[in-house]
Amino acid sequence: MYNFTKMMLGVELQSTVIWIASAIMTYEVFEEIEHVMLDDISFKQADIKKRAVLYTEKNIDSAHISQ
Repeated sequence: MYNFTKMMLGVELQSTVIWIASAIMTYEVFEEIEHVMLDDISFKQADIKKRAVLYTEKNIDSAHISQ
């Protein structure tokens, strides 16, 4: 049971870190470009992963980013 709980916490942590990285990247675009539309913003999976890794010591699974 402990291993399963630990594994699930790892998945939740990854999802949270990915969400935070994406939110910060979006904020940076809004700060950079005036009058940008949310529909015009997109990020590459690799860029999100690079940013998310900065916020955690753990590896980020690419599959979690595309969800």
